[in-house]
Amino acid sequence: MDSARSVQTAFRFRPELLERLKRRAHFEGKSLNQYVEGILEKSLMSKEIRYKEACEALAELEVPKTIPPELMALSRFKVIFTEEEIADDPRLETILNR
Repeated sequence: MDSARSVQTAFRFRPELLERLKRRAHFEGKSLNQYVEGILEKSLMSKEIRYKEACEALAELEVPKTIPPELMALSRFKVIFTEEEIADDPRLETILNR
């Protein structure tokens, strides 16, 4: 950690969580700040790697060019289609990975 570039901030934690964090930091021989920063870094890195892998997998998919943007937008939301609706529209099958 580069202390010259660090920015002080404040967070609120439940007392039980704060105690657990302090114990783990002590157990690992780190300051509370180092421990929490490490947890956050690992979490973000993991999510960034999964996002990158998902983007790469999507790039390999052959999605028909006829899928309208409105239908693609549905994939971002929890929308429930009946099996009949999915069977009747191959574009839905593609989007829903069926």
